[in-house]
Amino acid sequence: MTEKHEKRYARAIIGLLEKPTVSEAARYAEVSETTLYRWMNDTGFQMLYRAARRDIVKQAVARLQRACSRAVDTLQDVMEDSESSASARVTAAKTVMEMAFKAVELEDLEERVTALEGLGDLAARVDVQDVPELSHYTTEELSQIRAIHETADARRDSARG
Repeated sequence: MTEKHEKRYARAIIGLLEKPTVSEAARYAEVSETTLYRWMNDTGFQMLYRAARRDIVKQAVARLQRACSRAVDTLQDVMEDSESSASARVTAAKTVMEMAFKAVELEDLEERVTALEGLGDLAARVDVQDVPELSHYTTEELSQIRAIHETADARRDSARG
C-alpha cells in the first residue's frame, strides 16, 4: 500500500469514527460514498478500522481504570455515611460486592484462557495420544483448542506483518 493510500485510509477511518454517517465520513475523507463502502468491504481496511476502534476502547478503559479508585472511595463513603439513606447505602454496598465478584470472575476467565492457549500450543505440536494430560479431552474439544491457537497465531502474525 502506498503512503498516499495509507493517508486516505487513515482519513476515512477518522471520518468513520468521528462522523455520524458514512456519507459525512466520505465527505471528511474526500472520497465518494461508493469508494468508502468499497474500502469498508476490503479486509485490510477492516483490520485497520477494527484496530482503531480497539485503540479507542482501550483508551476509554484506561480512563475508567484511573477513575476506579475515586469511584470506590465514593461508594465506600456513601456506604459508611449514616446520613445517607438506607437505600443509597445498600445500593453502594451491593455495587461494591458485584464489582468484586466480577473482578474475580474475570481473573478466573483470564487464567482459563491462558491455560487453553497453552494447551493449544501443546496440542498443535504433539500427538494427543502421547500426552496423558490431554487424553480426557474429546476430539471436538481438542479441535476447538487448536482453532483458538490458530486464530491467536493468525492475529499475532497479522499484527506483526
